[in-house]
Amino acid sequence: MEKEFKNIEDLFKSKFEDYQVQPSDKLWNNIDSKLKIRRFLNSGLSKLFGLSVTVAIITLAIINFKSNDIVNNVSEQKNDKKSILTKDISAQNNKNKDIGNQSSNAPFVDQALLKLDKAGHKNEAEREKEFAPIIISKSIKQIENSDAQIQDEQINLAVPSPPVPVFSLDAKDGCAPFTVKIKNLSKAAFTYEWDFGDGNQSNDFMPQHTYRYPGIYRISLKAKGIGGTAVSYIDSVIVHEQANADIQWPYENELLTGQKIQIPNYSKNIAKVEWNFGDEHFSHDKNGQHIFKQKGEYTICMKIWSENGCVDSAVINNIKVVDINEKIVFPNAFTPNMDGPVSGYYNPADVYNDVFYPKYKGEIEEYELRIFSKFGVEVFKSNDVSYGWNGYYHNRLMPEDVYVYIVHGKFEGNQKFSFKGDVTLLHKNK
Repeated sequence: MEKEFKNIEDLFKSKFEDYQVQPSDKLWNNIDSKLKIRRFLNSGLSKLFGLSVTVAIITLAIINFKSNDIVNNVSEQKNDKKSILTKDISAQNNKNKDIGNQSSNAPFVDQALLKLDKAGHKNEAEREKEFAPIIISKSIKQIENSDAQIQDEQINLAVPSPPVPVFSLDAKDGCAPFTVKIKNLSKAAFTYEWDFGDGNQSNDFMPQHTYRYPGIYRISLKAKGIGGTAVSYIDSVIVHEQANADIQWPYENELLTGQKIQIPNYSKNIAKVEWNFGDEHFSHDKNGQHIFKQKGEYTICMKIWSENGCVDSAVINNIKVVDINEKIVFPNAFTPNMDGPVSGYYNPADVYNDVFYPKYKGEIEEYELRIFSKFGVEVFKSNDVSYGWNGYYHNRLMPEDVYVYIVHGKFEGNQKFSFKGDVTLLHKNK
């Protein structure tokens, strides 16, 4: 005896026992209407006849809808080897001309279903659209080939290139303080981390950095981009020890013409020295030795080089050179005291002119004055610049005459002087 079904769903599934079908609401409504007719007929007929009628009704309902709509909703359990998604329609059309005549807008819909029925009601084509699969892309096709081997379409994703950290330096060695200017040539990066090797960092695109101490340093760059992180470095940045120029001026700023000077040089890291005395005279001696022959104002410059070419310099400004008579000056005449010899120690503020002594600038450290008569007799000698000649020799007044003097000495700062002159001794009228 035929199996009794409690509802139309069980009956429907029994006829498609190897398939899983999920009809739409409209389909269920259509089947339900026909089910009511079956119940009506079942009340007056035998169960066998009613079952036959039911099967006929279900068969008619299924014929009203395209079986391929239902098949499109069947799970992939029976269709794994019957449907394959492949490449673009245009590419597949070149390989499979049989599919090329299908409509690009609805490639799975039978063209016969697109015709309207004569009654003008909602036709099968419109219903077909309700159950037709959604076309996501024109590149999707269905190939019926049970022997085909499924190959995943290779999708070429654009993989970002990793950053390429590249940079160059304007110079790779120099003397402290040494400033490096960096040219960034990196590619595929958007952030930069610089490490200069001396504890300093930077995130600038094109930084510059000053090394203040000698040594060998490594500059590293970490470049970050979409493709990852990369590090590059240069380990040949060499900073040399700077030459250190150091001189001390041992004189006053005022020198005498003809005076020989020597400037001590206390510089360090010296390989070469050049002195420029400002009067078109140069020297390569370690210590500056020179004689200014003309009065004027000069600037002395010393320049030194180290073995690595590091340069430093020292300058002495505003050196005045004067003639000897501008530095220490003696009068050309004097009038001794006629009443007897007076002390040779004089007062510079004294208005009397009875002692022969010099007027000078600065501090005199060494001094010697000798005076001679025209016969060559030494009538006076002094080693104290503050003690002059009173015009007497052995307590006797010397006659009016011209006397020759010779003087030499040294000012503070080792400024030596030496010259001679003459002075006229005159008697006062009583």
